[in-house]
Amino acid sequence: EIPASLNIAIFVLGVANLCLDYSNWLNYCIGFFAISGFMFIALIIGRAIKGIDAFGGGDIKLMAAAGFMLGWRNIILAFLIGCILGAIIHSIRMRVSNQDHVLAFGPYLCAGLFIAMLFGNTLINWYLTLMI
Repeated sequence: EIPASLNIAIFVLGVANLCLDYSNWLNYCIGFFAISGFMFIALIIGRAIKGIDAFGGGDIKLMAAAGFMLGWRNIILAFLIGCILGAIIHSIRMRVSNQDHVLAFGPYLCAGLFIAMLFGNTLINWYLTLMI
């Protein structure tokens, strides 16, 4: 379970970042909704079709607050990294320990956020140079 105090602290850091970089306010506002909106829609569809939660509410709030802090490009990168890490590590963990298929996604999202926070712009610029 992701504590609400963590989400609040990240959001406060996002507000401070917005105050320091006000010229990019749209980048941070889009970042707030980019992944959290997708996750919320997946949650609603998963409940309607299968009766299951695709994502937890804490994961959605974490990505909203972090998206407000990092901006839309880095939050998308963080989500992709978190998904890749979660798929690889959890698959190995399930095979080794024969545990449930339930995935605690928060730690993998946090790892993706950490990597995107430190190396996000470098990774995005490197990827974009591959396109040219």
